[in-house]
Amino acid sequence: SLWGRAGLDEVLQLLDSQRLQRTITHFPLNLTLKPSLAEPVASLSEPIYDPRFLLTTMYRLLQPGMVVDCQRFVDNRALGLAIVALSSQHSCMRSMGYLVVHAFSEHLEGAYTFRERHQINLLLGNLRHAITESCQQLPFIITLFVAQSSTILLHPEHSLYTPINQFLLQRPVLAIDDVPLFYALFNSSNLQFKRDRGWMLQLLVDGLRGQPDFQVYHRRHVLELAMSFFLSSTCDTRAQWQILRLVCSACSLPSLTQHISLQHSVLSWILAAVQALISKPANDQRTALLRELLSVSQSLSKAFERGKEDLCSDDLIPLHIKQQLHVIQSLVSSKLSPS
Repeated sequence: SLWGRAGLDEVLQLLDSQRLQRTITHFPLNLTLKPSLAEPVASLSEPIYDPRFLLTTMYRLLQPGMVVDCQRFVDNRALGLAIVALSSQHSCMRSMGYLVVHAFSEHLEGAYTFRERHQINLLLGNLRHAITESCQQLPFIITLFVAQSSTILLHPEHSLYTPINQFLLQRPVLAIDDVPLFYALFNSSNLQFKRDRGWMLQLLVDGLRGQPDFQVYHRRHVLELAMSFFLSSTCDTRAQWQILRLVCSACSLPSLTQHISLQHSVLSWILAAVQALISKPANDQRTALLRELLSVSQSLSKAFERGKEDLCSDDLIPLHIKQQLHVIQSLVSSKLSPS
């Protein structure tokens, strides 16, 4: 068998780093640890690894007495996979994630030749001190940040190497009800501010997977700040796409559609964004952004229709919501239609 013939290093060499990164980013939170033929891992355009197989294999190969290259385990993102498993909806999957992280920590204590051993230990310690319950489920935005940070700490040339180290040294406990480094990176003023903000925006896009994550975002007014920045003249096209994907992710959560539309004025923001884009010279980027904004408004319209039964009980769609949806769709459609 694979367990009997190969060590952990050999297994890690067989894994594709990009595919493993996709597995971390798109970790199937609703997947149980017990394999089932009727339960697909995920329906994505690009394949991901089965975390059930990888986590159980890694735990077996991390047993005491096994030879473990801790640096490779972190750099190949195997540690990151175990960390994001702590956000699983199923306790059995979280338990396996906790077991792998604990087993790796035991090997890390004796990895004296691993130069970044103390930094990885500090990162895991901050996460460990934040856990207050047995097999606690953590917000995905938190575990994704820790997973991404673990590989960055191995590369001093990375632009976020210093900010993450400073962040970890400033506090003994990682706050799991806050977005780590959000203000520092989103409002970055250094020479690489676009890269810092872009990294944070992408983390926010990938990290919004459910209501626990949205509650963390809500505490720091993430949506409001991102939507305001979208309308700023200093917002470049890449950041606009990231913010738009963030809004799409938020609007795709069925239990939050009504709250986001009414409390965060998403439709008013879409209308303002459409008007701002229309005032600019026509080009392919503008057209693509307008199409995406139209798609978001149409998704919201469908969600509100479903909400009569699922979200709003017997309540009717508010009149001002109907009017905003109609104005947005008419305005964008008129600009996209051939002249």
